[in-house]
Amino acid sequence: MVNELQANLLAQLTAFDALCREHSVKYSLHGGTLLGAVRHKGFIPWDDDADIAMTRSEFKKLDRVLNSESYSLALYMRDRVYPKINYRRSTNVGPKSWIDVMIYDSITEKKFLQKAKVYTLAVLSAMNRTAKTIKMSKYERYNYLLRFTQYACYAIGCIIPSKWKARLHQWCCEYLLTGRKELIHRANDQYCGIGSIYPKEIMDSYTYVAFEDVSLSITLRYHDVLVSAYGEDYMIPKKLDDDEAKMHDMYRSLIEEEG
Repeated sequence: MVNELQANLLAQLTAFDALCREHSVKYSLHGGTLLGAVRHKGFIPWDDDADIAMTRSEFKKLDRVLNSESYSLALYMRDRVYPKINYRRSTNVGPKSWIDVMIYDSITEKKFLQKAKVYTLAVLSAMNRTAKTIKMSKYERYNYLLRFTQYACYAIGCIIPSKWKARLHQWCCEYLLTGRKELIHRANDQYCGIGSIYPKEIMDSYTYVAFEDVSLSITLRYHDVLVSAYGEDYMIPKKLDDDEAKMHDMYRSLIEEEG
């Protein structure tokens, strides 16, 4: 039985899926939402957000569709860096929630240039963060050098106009070091996600699976994505540790402030 927040997220996902079916937009559930679909056939019990992923071409198609006022959902982008799908601001439906959108962009086949793009995007991501969201980066808790570097980049970003650094970030995601376009990665993800690189075929084919009482789309290569994020034993439920619980609390606080 889903709680009120998850029920609201499910309604958003259902409306989003209907829109995608109508306009032939391809997407996959992602992150904990994908894990929940495969392992629980619905939400992970403590999940309080929803994630989807799509290629850049599909995202552009979605962007054009949602520019219309005909839908209850809208695409909100903080300076076009971190896309979120939510009910239109004039609609007040249930607790605040949104769908995070991860975008797959091309990345070069050359290993040392891959690192150059990943590091560049990590720096630009830190520069584009807010004081609240920078505290939510998962890796900062485990590596003091990365933590210092991230905060230093954030401090530099504070003196650069938001539109400038956001446009640079978006351009680098889409056009920097794309190679032969045979490999893709989630260029607007957190650091660990940016560095997860896959063959482009990983987002070529999709299937529908049961999710609570509806059916939603996932990539046919979901196993590769889940192993990359959660390890080979992703089907074994793990207890939420204290650090992860704090991250969920911070996320809920952010939604209440910015949602």
